[in-house]
Amino acid sequence: MDGGTYGYRFILVVVLIGLLLIVVSLWSSRNVRRYSPTLRKDINTVAESIAKRVVVSKQSANVYVALHEADVALGALEALKSIAPGQDLVRLIGVKFDELEKEATQQQWEAMQRLFQQCPTAVPNSSLASVANWYPSSSRYTLPS
Repeated sequence: MDGGTYGYRFILVVVLIGLLLIVVSLWSSRNVRRYSPTLRKDINTVAESIAKRVVVSKQSANVYVALHEADVALGALEALKSIAPGQDLVRLIGVKFDELEKEATQQQWEAMQRLFQQCPTAVPNSSLASVANWYPSSSRYTLPS
């Protein structure tokens, strides 16, 4: 009878160890998302495009092109945010997402200021422009921090 009792104990220990391993595995991977190699490549391509568009926006002599490139860069950033959270993007592209977003936002703001300086008639004259904070002379129009 003692051999049967040890058999049940052995089975119970093996099952408990298996359950413990499953729980530890699930706990350790709960915040880690898995991305396919194709998606990783696409994320890197979009991040590279964002960086290029910010640089083009800085270097462009045409204020409309500069503003357009900055707007497209911010749109791509929003798309990246919907694909992966910021901490995953840091791991995937090697750049802090907040810094990339701040740089793109600052460049958009600078491009808009250049547009308003060169083309004062481009400033919208409506209550929506005031709500959107598009008036460069407004004290409310400040660079986001």
